Amino acid sequence: MVQLLFENLVGGEPRPFIKFMNLAGLAPHEQWFYHWVRDNDIAATYPELRPSVDVLAKHLHQRTNRYSKNIPAPETGESWLRLVLKTGELIKLQPASEQPPLTIAVNPSAINRLASKNLETISSPEFSAARRDLGIDKHWMLVFEHIADIKPDSNTLMKLLVTQALDPSECAIIRI
Repeated sequence: MVQLLFENLVGGEPRPFIKFMNLAGLAPHEQWFYHWVRDNDIAATYPELRPSVDVLAKHLHQRTNRYSKNIPAPETGESWLRLVLKTGELIKLQPASEQPPLTIAVNPSAINRLASKNLETISSPEFSAARRDLGIDKHWMLVFEHIADIKPDSNTLMKLLVTQALDPSECAIIRI
């Protein structure tokens, strides 16, 4: 089934590459966070397409099938993880010098209620297993409560993320 799903969505006539991160389609807080991650050089590399699709189909089979037709660039692992796994941005943080760096999925959200609902979803055993198999250590919903008025201070945000990385919980909501 995974092979068939992969071939139906990626095989056949090649589609022109469409960069999923079309910033014009993102909300202002998402655009700001996208740039902030790159400005601070903490963007992690997304897993390759084939392992991403295989892991998602294994652990989140129904969700993968349901969302597979809506993936804007099915030829990239990044697109699959953003839509099916709700990753938003993948970042690398090293919270303490004696610890290896952590790969963390951060989904910036402006709506507290949506973040709470998504936290319930991403905390499930199926999502946890998929993250583990993809090498993603943690998954956070980042709520920008006043992003339209004030952009968070870069150092303050970095300290907040590093502090959260030290917390043993795998999933969390971080309110800014």
